[in-house]
Amino acid sequence: MPTLSFLEATAIESRFGLSSYTSTTLSTTGFVGVLKSRFSDFIVHEVAVDGTMATLNDKMPPSEEIVYAIDTAMKTAGEAMKETLKETPPQDTPPPPPSSSSPTTSIIAAADKIVALFDQANATALSTSISTFLATDFTANPTAPHFLALPPCADKKNRGQVHGIIRTDLKGIAVADTLAQTGQLRLFPALYATESTSYNPPKDSNKRPNADSSGRASKKQKIPWPASRGGDYLRFSLYKENMDTMFAVKNLEQKLRLPPRTGVNFAGTKDKRGVTTQYCTVYRKTPEDVKWLNKQGNSGGGGSSTGGRPIMQLGDFEYVTNALRLGMLKGNR
Repeated sequence: MPTLSFLEATAIESRFGLSSYTSTTLSTTGFVGVLKSRFSDFIVHEVAVDGTMATLNDKMPPSEEIVYAIDTAMKTAGEAMKETLKETPPQDTPPPPPSSSSPTTSIIAAADKIVALFDQANATALSTSISTFLATDFTANPTAPHFLALPPCADKKNRGQVHGIIRTDLKGIAVADTLAQTGQLRLFPALYATESTSYNPPKDSNKRPNADSSGRASKKQKIPWPASRGGDYLRFSLYKENMDTMFAVKNLEQKLRLPPRTGVNFAGTKDKRGVTTQYCTVYRKTPEDVKWLNKQGNSGGGGSSTGGRPIMQLGDFEYVTNALRLGMLKGNR
């Protein structure tokens, strides 16, 4: 393109209504400029209050953060393994019977109730037999019989009542079962409850690891936020192309499952048409929590002209004590 003389340029300007200049220098020399039209022509870096300029230099988490994440994962896995392997005493297994050789009042009363349901001529002897058996110290007498066979009871209703008395009046002391072939009742001390045919494993043994009282898997245990990080907020540089700040922040809040409009903090908004880098903060998130957004296809926005590559990237992670607020910046460069 040929270079125009001052007079030729002035003649062209007058055709467009330009007849005077604000500067006496411009009236004799004119000025030149470059018209920018592509968004990539506008490169903007936010300048923080302390003078640091937002740039995207490193997209990896700090080395100490990686070590902490590994240590935490190993510690959590080790604790879970200990809990799984730890032998928990069954809650439904009754404690050992009293060591005293003399039956307690509650045992005698329960024995009398049981005997009353049998058609037994010598009821007193049977009641004494039951009371003495249950008062035995089976730990000190390992050779003692493990169960006491009660007289056959043909009445199914009576057998059910006997089991009911044992479950309520002798809870934690004895259990009983019924032999299907003969209908005979057998009385076991709590120490040998597992030998009973009616024994059921404790419910807790069927729970999944870390299950709650309903048997459902409990929520992941929250890991305390380490004071060594130096702050409750994660600050990072947000780099984006052809995307305004509000669209980028909304995208981050949705993908990180943060509260809308308050989950991601920033100091100022940047226009869509440009390549911009600015600072953002989020509350108690680690670089590991957010760095996956740098993977291809996870950053949103863009179009066919970008070839599918992300146009939003995060990096330069560090922990700070305070969240960013609008106006907390020195300017843009």
